[in-house]
Amino acid sequence: MVFVSIFADDYLSLVTAEIRPYLENMTKETSKYASNNFKINEYKDQFSSALDDYKKAYVPYNTAPENEEYAVPYNTAVSNLEQITSNLSKLQIKIQDDIKKHNELTTKINNEIIKEKERNQSLLEELSKIESAHSGSSIMISNFKKLYSSNYYTNIGMFVGILGSFYIFYTFSKYPSIFSSNNMSIPKIKTSQT
Repeated sequence: MVFVSIFADDYLSLVTAEIRPYLENMTKETSKYASNNFKINEYKDQFSSALDDYKKAYVPYNTAPENEEYAVPYNTAVSNLEQITSNLSKLQIKIQDDIKKHNELTTKINNEIIKEKERNQSLLEELSKIESAHSGSSIMISNFKKLYSSNYYTNIGMFVGILGSFYIFYTFSKYPSIFSSNNMSIPKIKTSQT
């Protein structure tokens, strides 16, 4: 089981090392989004100010378009609005590119996660096999210990029986006169023949 936990730790550090660049890149991209949000708010404030200037210059300019005193503030306000609109268009394109990059990065990370899930599934199957083999081997070891103990006691009993048999055989062979005397005779079994 120690091997499995070491293997799991190594695997986790390997997976983290493989995905870390993607996560760091995503963190950098996220900081860009905060920067874009700041720029949007800045352009919003500028647009409000430029729109107020345009409103102030519009009516006098339309009443007397040939008057230079009204034309300069009006043209400046229009120029400022066009510049802000242009900047917003550029920012919009940049944000769309950032979103596209972010989507590509997210797709790569999702693909890596899918690969890791598949690899994890195969490793879990391997782990299950190893654990079942370990469990099976533990049961097998226990069964063999019981079988060994049983055979051990059987062998000891057989050894004692063989020693006893040798002792009895030795005794009968050493003192054959005890059994050959007339006092001891083996009775004959009568069989009836009809």
